Amino acid sequence: MTGVAADDVLNIRALADADADIIAGLAPDATDVEVVFPSLDGRWGQIRAGERTGWVAMRFLSRQPGQTGDSYPAITACYGNEPYWSLETDGEQAQLTLSGETLVDGYLRDGTRSANRIDIFGFAAGDAEGEARGVLRRELCSDGMSDRLFGLSITLIYVGARGHSTLSGCCVLSN
Repeated sequence: MTGVAADDVLNIRALADADADIIAGLAPDATDVEVVFPSLDGRWGQIRAGERTGWVAMRFLSRQPGQTGDSYPAITACYGNEPYWSLETDGEQAQLTLSGETLVDGYLRDGTRSANRIDIFGFAAGDAEGEARGVLRRELCSDGMSDRLFGLSITLIYVGARGHSTLSGCCVLSN
């Protein structure tokens, strides 16, 4: 965040409007604020706020070093349900679990951007037992269980010693 006084908070509003109800606030030293969707005029950004989403004024946010609109999103986790699954990563290693069973616990290959789209990326994660390949898209995504919205969707294909699965869900840049 930038430009918020040390004794103040950045208001999270119900709508992209300075007169909208305040639903929460961000501390002036907050980091890793993930904008899941910008307003059409670019002045507001929709963010996750607990189990909800809200809007903050973009003039108080700045990109982290190395981030550009077309760079590979540095995901930390992806989730899906029915069946429940998760992919967690630290940027080098990845762990894929499906219904509580670990399918992959190994490397994460850096993602690549689509050759013809700036909003689609591919990656691979694997170990000796199997591999998961995924396609990330910058788009609004719902987990189907809460009012939260996410800015990245994923389609994941696992092939390995424990069979194969095609999974879909949403991803986050920070937890």
